[in-house]
Amino acid sequence: MPEVEWKGNGRFLLKENRLFLTRESGFAKMLGAYGRIRDKRDDGSFFVEFSAEADCVVLRGGRYRIVDLRVGKFGDGDNW
Repeated sequence: MPEVEWKGNGRFLLKENRLFLTRESGFAKMLGAYGRIRDKRDDGSFFVEFSAEADCVVLRGGRYRIVDLRVGKFGDGDNW
């Protein structure tokens, strides 16, 4: 579930952390800097962690715009 932190004046921080289980060894590479292999299991599958943070502004009509996107802090999802 995404985490939203209100910053005021129509701005907020959106954080997204996910943990995927896959057999594709290249999956983390497809995510670029936003993904990393967290663990390799005995059955040959991988846990891949995804983490991103975005600074956003609220727009009219219930929409928002991302003004800055960066790699999030890995390990924030330890208590998923």
